[in-house]
Amino acid sequence: MAEPPNPPTLPAPAPAPATNWVPLAVAALAGVLLTALLAGGGWLWWWWAHTNPPPDIVLPSAVAALPGRIVEIDVQTTATDLQWDSKNDPGEWDLVLIEAGRKNFFVAPNPGVYTLLLRGIHGGKIVGPFTCTITVGTPGPVPPGPTPPGPTPPVPPGPPAPIPGDGLRVLMVYDTATLGKLPVAQRDVLYSETIRGWLRDHVAKGPDGKSTEWRVLPSNEDLSAESPTWQNAFKRPRASLPWLIISNGKTGYEGPLPGTMADMMSLLQKYATP
Repeated sequence: MAEPPNPPTLPAPAPAPATNWVPLAVAALAGVLLTALLAGGGWLWWWWAHTNPPPDIVLPSAVAALPGRIVEIDVQTTATDLQWDSKNDPGEWDLVLIEAGRKNFFVAPNPGVYTLLLRGIHGGKIVGPFTCTITVGTPGPVPPGPTPPGPTPPVPPGPPAPIPGDGLRVLMVYDTATLGKLPVAQRDVLYSETIRGWLRDHVAKGPDGKSTEWRVLPSNEDLSAESPTWQNAFKRPRASLPWLIISNGKTGYEGPLPGTMADMMSLLQKYATP
């Protein structure tokens, strides 16, 4: 019998390459370090935010203004009972507060540096004072223009005072039938306690030396019990309603009631000093 052929010889399997653990260890260590850094950074951010909280009252630290011109100072805060104070003489400046002291209108007639201090109640505690420095400067020089030929024409006189008598007098007239249709901002002008408080402090006194010379009246008001001063002012022609009359005894304004508190304050300040 023939012998069976020998089976083919198979090549020996190649040995598996040895695992290099160094790169894997380095990658694992880098991951651990990165995780630790991220966790530490988050903790540091939490610590900084809680040890350095934002101020309870945020207001501009410096404001520039011109003499006799109103400048607005806005306040961002959740504090209540905001109280303004100043290192300057109260007679040198004026501040009208709106929206519980969060919107304010400052004016000073003379150049200078005015330091205002603001405090409030936050979390049951008094916070502040926070400082706002207002620098009231003079406008820059105006370059001289060409000299006109011949004499300068005379300046025509301004309109006469709509209400006779020395001192500031203010009359606001509205229509009760259309009052509810007025914009909210214009109704605020009629009823704002800020405006009324300013008027009580700045208008002339009545004949009794105590009452103040300003009125807010509906257009159908009976003025038979009023003085001739207000009866005559009420009879003056009005082109529309609501209507405003401002008189300082020398000149004044007659026209539509301004639509915003800021515009109303600008008119009052303009005619407050003849």
